[in-house]
Amino acid sequence: MPVRLLVVLGPQVLGVFLVILAITRNLQTTVLALAFLSACVYHFRITPVSEKAVEAVLGRSHVVGHRGASRQAPENTIAAFRTAKKNGADSVEFDLEYTKDGVPVLLHDDTVDRTTDGTGNIKDLTFAEVQQLDVTAKHPEASKFKGERIPTLEEVVKESLKLGMVMYIDVKRLPENSAETLLNLFQKYPDLYKSAVIVSFLPTVIYKIRSGDPDIVTALSWRPRYYSYDSVGGEPKYTQTWKHVLMSFWDIVYEYVLHYWLWYIEGISAVNMNNHCISREYVKFWSDRGCRMLVWTVNDQDEKNYFANTLDVIYMTDDLPPQS
Repeated sequence: MPVRLLVVLGPQVLGVFLVILAITRNLQTTVLALAFLSACVYHFRITPVSEKAVEAVLGRSHVVGHRGASRQAPENTIAAFRTAKKNGADSVEFDLEYTKDGVPVLLHDDTVDRTTDGTGNIKDLTFAEVQQLDVTAKHPEASKFKGERIPTLEEVVKESLKLGMVMYIDVKRLPENSAETLLNLFQKYPDLYKSAVIVSFLPTVIYKIRSGDPDIVTALSWRPRYYSYDSVGGEPKYTQTWKHVLMSFWDIVYEYVLHYWLWYIEGISAVNMNNHCISREYVKFWSDRGCRMLVWTVNDQDEKNYFANTLDVIYMTDDLPPQS
């Protein structure tokens, strides 16, 4: 094990040892339990992508169009990605969803209500029905993008490869379906190994992807209180008190697991963090673990300069005005 990992993981191993010892009050049992846990970690751990392969992808990514240039064009559309490229982004982030008949398409929300002239949950609409929706209807610049529609995942991948952009493919649900879709896509388009990162809040998604193909670059997303609140400073996800308390407790547990064990087991190459919880120390924390830092969502110009020039991290932004 590299010295860096010994330094990073050593205190955590010692901490687990002391906790088990306090519970069992028996040194032999503690040693056996720790040996068993270590064997499990070793067995389930996936070796990270090589630094050279990670550099080939993340080394050329600096400014990411969040759902494309979503202030200048309808989000998660071909037009948004072309606009992002034109306005100076070298990368794009987009969200994977599925129609009722299993077609992988781009959509951020569970429903089409916010971004189109239609209503309903995407999982209840067929691809043919989705194609009838006007995805420009509620965008301020709608008149510039008439005829734009919700694209398929493959259409966007082909267009992004053509544009020479790094892709951050955000998976929010259906781990089994998404893993199968993405693993097949990487086989069909080998250039994705040098051009795409799979991103998710769900560790099951990342583990399934990396188990199926350990050469794929991945990033785990996180923000404080993800499981108990809708957003930073947002409303609770659950109205029942017991559920809210339970998920608040899980947030505490998961925060520890992510920061001290999960990154190692899954062999991730980067973390995707909310801009409200970034500092020099936090960037160094992840750098010490061999993980690059992605930050979302950064729309203020001073913030952009700070993240890019002072912290030297990759940032995602909705706002990509035309370059002067």
